[in-house]
Amino acid sequence: MTEPMFRHCYTRPTWTCVVDGDEWPCASAKSELRHQFGVRGRVFMDYFLNRLREARLDLPDEDDWLLVKRFVLWSPEDHR
Repeated sequence: MTEPMFRHCYTRPTWTCVVDGDEWPCASAKSELRHQFGVRGRVFMDYFLNRLREARLDLPDEDDWLLVKRFVLWSPEDHR
């Protein structure tokens, strides 16, 4: 799968937004990603599960549950 193009993207290894410096996905990234993925729920979830795996490697001291909430549980219900 190719990386989607959006303005509010992350920088590694901190997983912060390159535009506003907030934890990624920031509010603007979430909006952009919802728009980009539309109703393709499986693609949306696959994308974020892969980001979660990468973030887990970059942020080994972060609580697992907080990372799951950050990368997966915010997604619109129709994408889960």
